[in-house]
Amino acid sequence: CSQYRTGGGVDSCAGAGEITEVNTSIPFIDGVTNPEPADGGADGESLTEIAARGPQVLKHRGRAVTIEDFEHLLSEAPGNIARGQCVPATGSIADPNVNIVIVPNVDLPRPYPSPGLIRVVRDYFSRRCFTALTSGNYPRFHVTGPGYISVSTSARVVPLDITKAALVQDRVISALREFFHPLRGGPSR
Repeated sequence: CSQYRTGGGVDSCAGAGEITEVNTSIPFIDGVTNPEPADGGADGESLTEIAARGPQVLKHRGRAVTIEDFEHLLSEAPGNIARGQCVPATGSIADPNVNIVIVPNVDLPRPYPSPGLIRVVRDYFSRRCFTALTSGNYPRFHVTGPGYISVSTSARVVPLDITKAALVQDRVISALREFFHPLRGGPSR
């Protein structure tokens, strides 16, 4: 099947290979598995979040026309998206294009959306874009993950106790990785 929906929020998404049973018997099917982890789950909203979302919903009415509309609708898109940004592509006014960059909320050094999450977000916007972006043979908006830039550092660290040099080295490397993490890093985390 191309889609499977159930309740439970973000924590209920099954990892790759965790689905192995069929609930009902299907002729000629011996077993099943999910080669990719499940994604697209979302937790319910709080009352504060609903109150903040209300005015935007009245403004865009579920249609993506401006970049601001795209970004607000992206915040409501299905899936476990930690960050996202909509960027107008360079091009002429007669050929409008929008790049939708999403970063999933996963604990990886370089979070990148799965093909399933990209498909879910693309389908979500296909139903909400104005006709000029969805007409023709292909939509003129593109959903993708971030492009990461490699960063290298050089540091000289001298431990106070030489017997703890390996521990200090591990902690420095761990702190640098955490600082440069795309979702948790930076001076203010």
